[in-house]
Amino acid sequence: MTVRLSQAEVLQTGLKAARGAGLPHGLDLDAAANVTWLAACGIDGVSLLAGELREEFRTVPGRLSEMGNGILQLCTGRQSGLVLAPGTIDLALLGRSVQVPGCRAGALVVAEAARRASAGRMLAVRWSGERGTEEIICEGDGSALGPLDRLPAVATVIVSPPGKDGCRTGPRFSPATGSLAVDPAAWAVISAAAARTLVESSPQSRSGAGAEVDDSE
Repeated sequence: MTVRLSQAEVLQTGLKAARGAGLPHGLDLDAAANVTWLAACGIDGVSLLAGELREEFRTVPGRLSEMGNGILQLCTGRQSGLVLAPGTIDLALLGRSVQVPGCRAGALVVAEAARRASAGRMLAVRWSGERGTEEIICEGDGSALGPLDRLPAVATVIVSPPGKDGCRTGPRFSPATGSLAVDPAAWAVISAAAARTLVESSPQSRSGAGAEVDDSE
């Protein structure tokens, strides 16, 4: 069973949930936007976010090091894509290839890449799966081409500019407009995390509600 919610509600509640989980300003909005992008593409981003909120994770990325082949490696130790996606794509858009070992919820990295790619700056996200090396191309129109629904829950992902022989076939994931199908149990987890950002009702909080100026002046 699913319920249908507006994209705005998923985005705003996801933003509050990310803040409630301790993500700093900026990363919280990126996380919510990536979850909403996935949900709009038919991928269960809401359940993915709910699963990550149940896990422990650092709120800052790990150490960055240069590997012998020129690839930058972000050492994380099974860190969440909630935290890793924005910085990884920042580096990739500078023309660097970035490897993230043990990345949880790597679909969030794909979502970030798809949202930020441009016609002149397409990005490829690769990982090793049961079928060998697989690849998704994130194009400049906000879509992703490739087997996004096969990305493992934990994987070593590499983000780089696409090669000439890159993936040009496979399913295309493009965000649709309109309401989103959401799993009620996952939504309950996200709503509970979002509630942590609310100020508990008290005489002091109620006295501060409303306009800060006297409308009669």
